[in-house]
Amino acid sequence: MIEKIDIGTERYIINRFVSMPKLFDELNIDYNLQSSMYCPFHENERTPAAKLYKDDFGYRLWCFSEGRMYGAWDIYKDYMPEINTNKLALMILNRLPEDKQRGVLESIGIEFDSTQEIKYIEALKEFRKGNINMAQLKKFIASSFIDE
Repeated sequence: MIEKIDIGTERYIINRFVSMPKLFDELNIDYNLQSSMYCPFHENERTPAAKLYKDDFGYRLWCFSEGRMYGAWDIYKDYMPEINTNKLALMILNRLPEDKQRGVLESIGIEFDSTQEIKYIEALKEFRKGNINMAQLKKFIASSFIDE
C-alpha cells in the first residue's frame, strides 16, 4: 500500500490532474484563457505578467517577469499550505483506473503494483458497506488532507 510518494511524483500527479482554472475559481483569482493575466504568485499591479497555457498535461501558468512555469501544485503550496499535497496526489492516483495508474507511474519511472491502495479508499469502502456513517467519513477525509 502506497502511503507516501516523493515530491517529484506528487508534483507531477497534481499538475497533471488538477485544473488550474478550477483552483483559480475556488480562490477567486482573476484569469483569462485568451490573454495575459496578473501573476498570482507575486505582486504585479501595473501590467499583466503571466499567461495560462493548456497542453497535453493540462494547464500551466508562465510568469513573464520571473521566467517561470507554475502548475496546480504551486497553487496548493502558496495558497493552501494546510493541504497535504502528498495525500492529495495519492488520492488522485488511487482514484484512477488501474491501467491509467500504471501509465502514470511507469511514465515517471515507478514500478506499478496493483495491490497498492490508500486509507481513503478503504474508508470509502467501509462507508459503502455501512460500517461508518457520513460524519465519520467526512471527518476522515478532512483529516486526510490537513497536515497535523
